[in-house]
Amino acid sequence: MACELYLKYLVNFEKDNSQTKTKNQLVMGKHDLKELYEKCGDGIKIQIKEKMDDDFETNLEKVKLNFTVIRYDYEHEKVTYSPTFVIKFIEILSEICCCRHNQYVTC
Repeated sequence: MACELYLKYLVNFEKDNSQTKTKNQLVMGKHDLKELYEKCGDGIKIQIKEKMDDDFETNLEKVKLNFTVIRYDYEHEKVTYSPTFVIKFIEILSEICCCRHNQYVTC
């Protein structure tokens, strides 16, 4: 869930350097981490890829729907959890978001 929220911040506000948007302008209702990642600006994607392992996109594909899978795991026959990847992804997204937020605060 944290990865999803960080990615939604990066997609909704960082992609076009906007701090305010209307509800209609927001990407909402999406839980697919890969889809949200692909909507990020190129610079953000480069930052993420540089900090993640070489098999980032393969791992992202495996966990892209973790929120809905974990939330409703009793409905799935096979569940893939990858805590090491997800924790590292959260840390990197947090770092990127905090760094960008601090740019706005100090300006």
